[in-house]
Amino acid sequence: MECIYRIGYSRDNVETFNIFDHFHFLEGCAKAAKEKEITKEQFAERLKSELLYYYWYKYEWEILISCLLSRDDEKSRKVDVREQIMINFDHFLDYVWNNRSELIKQYNAKKREMNKLIR
Repeated sequence: MECIYRIGYSRDNVETFNIFDHFHFLEGCAKAAKEKEITKEQFAERLKSELLYYYWYKYEWEILISCLLSRDDEKSRKVDVREQIMINFDHFLDYVWNNRSELIKQYNAKKREMNKLIR
C-alpha cells in the first residue's frame, strides 16, 4: 500500500510506515470504498478528509527535511503525512480506487484480528 516516512521514536530513526496500518484511517477509507454509488471524485474527497483528520499537522506524524549541505535550521521544513501523500495524490487515488476490494479485505481482516484480542 502507501508508505510514508516517519520518525521511529523507539529507535530514534527515520522509517517507512504504511498509512493503512493505522486502523481508524483504514476503517474510514474502507467505509467509503463500501459505498455502492460513490463516484471516484466523491471517493477522492473522502480520502482527503480521512488524511486531514488522522495525519494533518500532528506532531507524531511530522518529519523535518533539511539540506545536508546547509547548517541553517531556518531552511528546514516540517512535512506531515498528508503533504507526503498529496505530492502524488492522483496516483495514490488511482491505486486505492482500483484496489477498493483489497482495502475492504484488509480492513475486515484487521477488524477480526482486533476482535480476537478483545475477547
